[in-house]
Amino acid sequence: MFFTSKEKSAIVKISNMMIQADGKVEPKELLFSVTVIQKLNIDNADIARSELLSNTEALDIISRMTDSQKRLICAFLGCLMAVDGNIDKTEQALWSLISTLCNLPTMTLREAIEEMKELA
Repeated sequence: MFFTSKEKSAIVKISNMMIQADGKVEPKELLFSVTVIQKLNIDNADIARSELLSNTEALDIISRMTDSQKRLICAFLGCLMAVDGNIDKTEQALWSLISTLCNLPTMTLREAIEEMKELA
């Protein structure tokens, strides 16, 4: 799946939002995030640009993605929330908020995991 540099930066921004949502940065979250970032061909320049984006800008970029891109983003966030084995209420609320603001598809955690398996 193709993402522009702007889109890649927005993906990094919101993935960092999810990683930090519960106030704990777990190694499993970082490892999963890095794995997906590599699969999506996100490079260091995209990561650096993500730091310049506001949360609002990142959400706006994601809201304009295609349906298939949004499906992948939703699955990524869902798996990122669950990868450490502890689904925090703050993470759930963030997943729901991002999904609503960006018009992401509705999916269960099981569907998110299945979607991410296809990426792998």
